[in-house]
Amino acid sequence: MGAIVSPVVAVDVDAEFRRFCRDGDPQALAAVFAAMAPWLTRRAMRIVRDPARALDLVQASFVTAIENRHRFDAAGQARPWFRRH
Repeated sequence: MGAIVSPVVAVDVDAEFRRFCRDGDPQALAAVFAAMAPWLTRRAMRIVRDPARALDLVQASFVTAIENRHRFDAAGQARPWFRRH
């Protein structure tokens, strides 16, 4: 029996984050998290060099993004915004 392979789905992180900010859509936030968490985790690991602390930083980044979504400029990009907040 062959392995089950999940298809890779490209996510427009900016569009999904705008949708979350505008509508509060939890599925849009989940798509952003799935797309950005690995990138944020790698960045955090370079800083703290501890997997548990890196995951805590990623979680904190998303909590901050949720709390400050009203400050996101819909014309902007999500990745640079996450780096600043």
